[in-house]
Amino acid sequence: MKFFLLTILLASATTATASVTYDYHFQSNAFGTTDWQFTVSDFVSAPGTTFITSFDSYSSTFQGTPLFDIQITDPFTASPFISTDAMEGGLSSGGWTGPFDHAGTYTGGGNATLIITQNAASVPEPSSLALIGAAGMLLALVRRRGLVSRIQTS
Repeated sequence: MKFFLLTILLASATTATASVTYDYHFQSNAFGTTDWQFTVSDFVSAPGTTFITSFDSYSSTFQGTPLFDIQITDPFTASPFISTDAMEGGLSSGGWTGPFDHAGTYTGGGNATLIITQNAASVPEPSSLALIGAAGMLLALVRRRGLVSRIQTS
């Protein structure tokens, strides 16, 4: 029973996790406005092309909906490439000054902007730590009482 209580209290503590958000904006007279955002657990760094198919938000006056994928090619090189594929067509943008290996604002050819934000890791709340401490004290008290009652019955 004591072990069960301690397990529940430890499970209620939050773990530290970080994430990276990519926020893209493109605007021109010929191609309208396209904005998208996605969040991943770490920087997109694989060589070649990474396909992103899950998005936080998307809107485009040029490409229509739905958005099929975002392709980021060679993000850790000096000249990464971004392509956006949607129902009404694709939008590609080169001319980026890379690499995309840290948080910051990047500009690409044709009025494109990419803002990469590294979100802070969450840490356990003080109340979770207090619960774990209280559980430890309760466990110590219960063990001590069990030891005292065993001595008295002997």
